[in-house]
Amino acid sequence: MNRSVDRSRLPVEEERAMLRDSVRGFLEAHWPSAGAVERARDPAAVATLWRALVGQGLASLGGMPEEGGLRELAIVMEELGRSAAPAPQLGAATV
Repeated sequence: MNRSVDRSRLPVEEERAMLRDSVRGFLEAHWPSAGAVERARDPAAVATLWRALVGQGLASLGGMPEEGGLRELAIVMEELGRSAAPAPQLGAATV
């Protein structure tokens, strides 16, 4: 997700598809759905996941439109749900 892409040249839907693919790939690598429920019981594992998501800049989505609006936040939350990742994404966006 840290790839250098000139976002001003991408159609909005293409940009959102890239976000979805990027978050999905990130979660497949850092929080595979196999064993996710068991890992979610481990506070250290959840904290490690959240730090990694913050490091990717996902915690700022929804807060300021130029950093990603509500649709982008919904995409991230959808992917978190898809992988059963218990990250406090909505809480971070509404603070």
